[in-house]
Amino acid sequence: MKTLLRKMDQHLVDSNIEKRARYGRKKNHWPTDSSVRFQRDNGLTETAGACLRKLYWDWKDVESDPTDARGLRIFRTGSQMEDEETDIIEDMGLLIKSNFRFQLSPDLLGTKYKLSGEIDGLVWNPDMCRIEGLEMKTGYGYNFDKLVVKGNKSTKPAPKIEHVMQVMNYLTAFNVDVFNIIYISRGDFGKKCYEVSLSSDGHALIDGQQLWPFTVSDVWNRFIDLEEYLAKEELPPRDYYIQYPETVIEAKHKQGEIAKTPYGKWQKDPTYPIGDWQCSYCGRLGLCKTM
Repeated sequence: MKTLLRKMDQHLVDSNIEKRARYGRKKNHWPTDSSVRFQRDNGLTETAGACLRKLYWDWKDVESDPTDARGLRIFRTGSQMEDEETDIIEDMGLLIKSNFRFQLSPDLLGTKYKLSGEIDGLVWNPDMCRIEGLEMKTGYGYNFDKLVVKGNKSTKPAPKIEHVMQVMNYLTAFNVDVFNIIYISRGDFGKKCYEVSLSSDGHALIDGQQLWPFTVSDVWNRFIDLEEYLAKEELPPRDYYIQYPETVIEAKHKQGEIAKTPYGKWQKDPTYPIGDWQCSYCGRLGLCKTM
């Protein structure tokens, strides 16, 4: 059947559209909605995590472009790998509970709406004789291997900042000292585990070290900002660049954040697209461009 692959792709996309429709309108904040604005050592202010404009449209139930079949397969493969790795921990007798749902109250967050979510699991650490949290993540590609799993001579690997923010919420919800973020590469199956904890003043500690200046309260303040935009029915500004201005491209290239090849293409053609990946993968990019 020559059309089988096309039919499979369409079935994947249609099934996901139906699944999203069943969820209906958002009623709570989710851990993956976490974001923060903070100042780097170089004095520049940076946004990390979810874009408030994207979240505003999520809450308003504004139509989004459907995820294509390739993206859905990537998600399914990652989810299956995470489940299989968790099964290994269960076979070892160290998994206490998986897919544990939780809530953080509006009173704690300082918001109108609660935050609700689900952690991958709670595990027993026999070396420390304590219960710890578990968050499984997968990824692939050169940047994932370099920045998250392996590092190189000039780059020390670190967990993704958006994952750390998620775990900061988990640490607040559960009475555990540590959450383990385990990364598995879908390419060469490299792996890395980070122990994330909270300092007494709410900073994230990665293997005992503070890498970023923001606290869990700073993350919650962004939920408050979002609710203020929703109450006023005012569209938030973009948190990311669809296309970097020249000054940002030059600065990021000097810092090694833009590779030589795309930088060279941009030099020859200033319309060559170089911007934040959050915009590239946004299902409402077309709509956002018109605003």
